[in-house]
Amino acid sequence: FMRIWHDNSGRGKFGSWYLNYIIVRDIQTDAKQLFIANRWFAVEEDDGQVDRVIPAANQEQMSDFSYQFGERS
Repeated sequence: FMRIWHDNSGRGKFGSWYLNYIIVRDIQTDAKQLFIANRWFAVEEDDGQVDRVIPAANQEQMSDFSYQFGERS
């Protein structure tokens, strides 16, 4: 799991942001872990949350992600 948050301190619409995904890469082994969010981190968007715990993507999610975006992990 990965916990992502922000303090919503930007001005106006700049206090919010949308997270597609995060890729974490181990620079020693080159192993990659994908965390897919596809959610707003915003008090005025989506469900109003600015703090989320995102699970690591499973094999099926990574396959769907690779197909949609042309990435090969």
